[in-house]
Amino acid sequence: MGFKRLYIFLFEIFVFIFGLIFFRKDNKIKLLSFIGLSYFILGFLFMERFVTRGFISIIFYSILVLTLILKNIQEKWKVLFFVLSFLYLINNVVAIAYLLYRDRDVTSYSKIENYCEKNVEKGKVVLSNIIFYFPFKDNRFYNDYTYYKLTKFKTLDSLIKSDSVDYIVISDYLTKGVTSVSNKKEKEGSLKNFKIFYSKMKMYADSFFVLYDFLKTIGYGTINFYKRKLTR
Repeated sequence: MGFKRLYIFLFEIFVFIFGLIFFRKDNKIKLLSFIGLSYFILGFLFMERFVTRGFISIIFYSILVLTLILKNIQEKWKVLFFVLSFLYLINNVVAIAYLLYRDRDVTSYSKIENYCEKNVEKGKVVLSNIIFYFPFKDNRFYNDYTYYKLTKFKTLDSLIKSDSVDYIVISDYLTKGVTSVSNKKEKEGSLKNFKIFYSKMKMYADSFFVLYDFLKTIGYGTINFYKRKLTR
């Protein structure tokens, strides 16, 4: 973790703790600080790859709490908080600018979303990768992060055997050992799970579905669209 990320991390924790300790009588600040800090702690304990996905939510909470604190804090603390907040803002701006520059050639997610929505009928059962959740928000969506024990199928294998899937949308980026877009090296455990999921989807698609379209992207691999054959 670099200095910029470390500062952002420590500042957000500080804001939540400060809100809990010094604004105990302000129910709004106290509640938002408690929610933000709890989400932070529970995310690290129970959410896989929280670092790459959960920090966005934490930023929103911390900015909201920080705004309320600056509005209600005593004058003697305001200069310190404004300086710390300015450094926090600069760090985030620099980080966002770097990401925009790094990913300037990556296929826009809006293009992928529009392409998916155009090629897959709404209301159908779709098996895909978690990264393509938004295009299929109006479908019954199953993916590599679905907690199958809470569904009627219980496992991915049961879903496959049920003959309930109408479309499979799969990207080969899973097989490359790197994350989508950023191309960071995947953890061994996650990579193993990805490869198992990809292998099952690919075998299922090749056996009982027909490839009817594909989209080559930068950052998201080649996205293949399969629909169930009329006869099995």
